[in-house]
Amino acid sequence: YRSPFYIGLCAYDDEFQAIDRYVDHHLEQLSARGRQAAAYLALVTRYAQFALPPAVIQRWFGDVRTRQVEMNQTLAEVLGPDLRHLVVVSSGGARLLHPLIAERVLMSQDGGAQQGLAQISVSFIGELHRALGGSSHVAQRMLADLFVRRAPISRRDKKGSFAEVIQAMTAEGGQLVFERLTTLYPREPHFWNHRGRYHIYVVKGDFSAAEAHLDRAVEQAGADASLHQHTLGMVRRFWLENDVKDLLKAGGEPIDAERLLERIQPLYERAMQAFAQCRTRMTTDHGLVTPLQLTTFVVDALVRASKQPTLTSLLATNTRVAEWIAGQIDEAEALLDELHAAALDGTSRSNFYESLTQ
Repeated sequence: YRSPFYIGLCAYDDEFQAIDRYVDHHLEQLSARGRQAAAYLALVTRYAQFALPPAVIQRWFGDVRTRQVEMNQTLAEVLGPDLRHLVVVSSGGARLLHPLIAERVLMSQDGGAQQGLAQISVSFIGELHRALGGSSHVAQRMLADLFVRRAPISRRDKKGSFAEVIQAMTAEGGQLVFERLTTLYPREPHFWNHRGRYHIYVVKGDFSAAEAHLDRAVEQAGADASLHQHTLGMVRRFWLENDVKDLLKAGGEPIDAERLLERIQPLYERAMQAFAQCRTRMTTDHGLVTPLQLTTFVVDALVRASKQPTLTSLLATNTRVAEWIAGQIDEAEALLDELHAAALDGTSRSNFYESLTQ
């Protein structure tokens, strides 16, 4: 920590010009085993900032006891004496000295950082599984921290829809990572959840596959499935909205309200069922707000398909569509009452109800 290099790194941050030259020089001296070790250390330092546990280091680098002095000796052999000085070792494990060093190590991988990240990540998941096993809670926490947690790592980072390391990959790379996670750790529901979300948000794959991934998340979560039920409802909601837009798009085959309702009602009911199950152990307003938004979307689509000028005029018709909409409005009013009560007692985190009353 007191070396001139580290002081310069802290003082100048990403403007410190010696990083690339210094790190690249020492990576060139490494064996294939050493480059792999450096890549794993870089991955966890840059995107999770936890240390590799002694038990993992022991399994990866041979029959090594976990005392700090012995880890120092092992890492010096694997990484070389110079690059070893860029590694922090404690009783909790090992990590690189600074995230900027980690970034440079990752940039040096074959295919560059974006392509290399997926390769390193898939390999890291496999090696962690080999070292700690598929039922290890330590391994699952580490992997969730790295590939699921969405909080930014540094001040330069912004919270996104997925973990920062996933967002830094190609769509194909992220898909491979989630496939690897769910294959080796099939009992971890959050891995299935994020695989399903990634499939529709990034890969733009078919909705039925995403639904299957979320069904697995719900199954594995058991009594704690509220979050996953909500995500399952959202997958079905997006699926329904996509279908409605295709059915009503300009230039397509005309469809009336009766036929539209017939086409979308089963999927709508499955989405609303997931939202209802989400509310059984709800800790946010999402299980109230999202079904209201879905109902609003569907009712608007039915009004357009009916060719009636307003919702009021459609409700005045003696049709199955009008009767169905009236029933959905009754259910929506009950949800609004719950949302209003949450707003009054201060437990609501949403401004959705306030936006309706303005």
